[in-house]
Amino acid sequence: RLNIKAIINYQQSVHLRSVMVQNRQTATKQHIREALIQLLLEEKFETISVSKLCQRAGINRGTFYLHYLDKFDLIETLKEEIISQLRKNFEETTNTHDLIITNLSYLQQNHDLIYAVSQSHYLNFRETIREFMLSILTNEQHRLQTEYFLKENFTISEKYALEVFLSSIEGIISLWISSGTKETPEEMTNMILQTFDYDAWRL
Repeated sequence: RLNIKAIINYQQSVHLRSVMVQNRQTATKQHIREALIQLLLEEKFETISVSKLCQRAGINRGTFYLHYLDKFDLIETLKEEIISQLRKNFEETTNTHDLIITNLSYLQQNHDLIYAVSQSHYLNFRETIREFMLSILTNEQHRLQTEYFLKENFTISEKYALEVFLSSIEGIISLWISSGTKETPEEMTNMILQTFDYDAWRL
């Protein structure tokens, strides 16, 4: 006869072990992430090895390879996490002012990681920001809105207007990050909103 109490205890035990394993994996990834941040502030990404990452993180190579293929997979994964969160913010926030504050707040909260990653010539984080903005502005959902915005703000052709806009915003954000994000997200948002007529987004 089935012992219901024993089954419930077993299920709870399995769940607890699963949670413990997940927490341990999360902690390990955090140690690896912190190790990469520290090393990127000390040397170029090209000279950082998996051995150095493991030594700094306090783990063995086997543990590292349970989570990442190599150091390139690690930094690409971190980049994708950043871009995914920015894209999520964009999809969940419709107001321009709130959207900029939300994304700048995220960048500020993760400044150590963002700044360290931005120092990697391999990744070229400035170009990553630009590509992200371009993908949002020119997708099917926002293309007409972008065309209207550029037409309202520029008298030059659309492709050059888009380049000027992207370079301007990317430059402001990159300088803010490299300067230590000293200004608040609110201050930076007000600055960005003064560069162009964003009322044109309200199409």
